[in-house]
Amino acid sequence: MADATAQRKPLGMFRRHKVLTTVGGTAALVVALSIGSALGGDDAAAVAAVVEQTQTTSARITTASENLRATLAEAHAAADQEGGDADPVARASLLAAIDAAEATVATPLAPPTTDMSLKEAQTARAAAVALLAGLGSAGDDVRAASEAVNAAAGKAVAEKRAAEQAAAEQAAAEQAAAERAAAEKAAAEKAAAEKAAAEKAAASKAATDKAAADKAAAQKAAADKAASERKAADDAAAVQGSGSSGEGKSSYANCADVWATIGRPILPTDPGYTSGHGKLDGNSDGVGCEKRP
Repeated sequence: MADATAQRKPLGMFRRHKVLTTVGGTAALVVALSIGSALGGDDAAAVAAVVEQTQTTSARITTASENLRATLAEAHAAADQEGGDADPVARASLLAAIDAAEATVATPLAPPTTDMSLKEAQTARAAAVALLAGLGSAGDDVRAASEAVNAAAGKAVAEKRAAEQAAAEQAAAEQAAAERAAAEKAAAEKAAAEKAAAEKAAASKAATDKAAADKAAAQKAAADKAASERKAADDAAAVQGSGSSGEGKSSYANCADVWATIGRPILPTDPGYTSGHGKLDGNSDGVGCEKRP
């Protein structure tokens, strides 16, 4: 019976617990394996089971490591953005996440082997499960930090473009204002020049008109004088032809006396020409009392 009872004793008890852990927004399925030992100590079959289960974990670790390396390559590109577009704080966080991820991906894997004790095998498997979870967490941290850097860089680029556009619009407005001011100044100068030219033309015309009027007046005065002189000469000739120089009196009181006596103007050849206190020929043109009083 003792032997039968010993045969009924379980060689090992395997209990699997699935725990869903969220690290950095990514769900990682961590399989925690608790392996009971046989009543008499470590069991080779239990160790073999741990080794077999860890082989699947190792394959997942290899895939997670490759994915993390690809993520790190993209993260390095984001951290090395030029032109100061990356936010210093976000970039520092990304570099820290990169360093931590590189340390995680460089962690050596020591999977359990069949020559280990059950405790050693369990410890090795727990380390493999922790490494798998660490790779996922590190990838999440790096991706989050990269997104923060890219967002900050995008914001900086947008702000820079907005500032450049605002500066360009301001420069265009200032140029337009300057051109408008220049055009207004040119128009004002043109109007002033046209006004000055018009005033000069008006002054020149006025001067020309005055000169023409003065010339016409001088010509009229000369013509009037010539006509007057001609008439005086004609009158004198008529007087000389109509009477002798011996007519009249030797003295006249005035022109009325002259005309009453000789009936014409008095000439230097007539007696009494110098009488009347020199007033008979007031303009001394050789003909006295030219008009009948």
